[in-house]
Amino acid sequence: MDLDHIRTMVDADDVRFTDKFDRMLQARDFSWEQAREVVVKGRIIDEEITRGRSTKYVVQGIVSRARPVDVLIVEVAVTDVVIFISGYWPGDGPRQRK
Repeated sequence: MDLDHIRTMVDADDVRFTDKFDRMLQARDFSWEQAREVVVKGRIIDEEITRGRSTKYVVQGIVSRARPVDVLIVEVAVTDVVIFISGYWPGDGPRQRK
């Protein structure tokens, strides 16, 4: 699957959010609109085929933040919908599980 197809799915609102993603919206101070903008305008920086039936993508893009612009990283999985898994500012993580 290519990024254009993922963008089409996001534009059509074929999306879901994990509980982890919902928590990160608050904890890491970014919005759904910023995460969506990353997927729509950003670039894939990593791709991983999961054990299930999905492929996980790490997408990086530039969005507005407290400073004029900043980089936001968003992780999504793609099945018949785009599942938003995680998001973070590069200086913030991702955090490793202990």
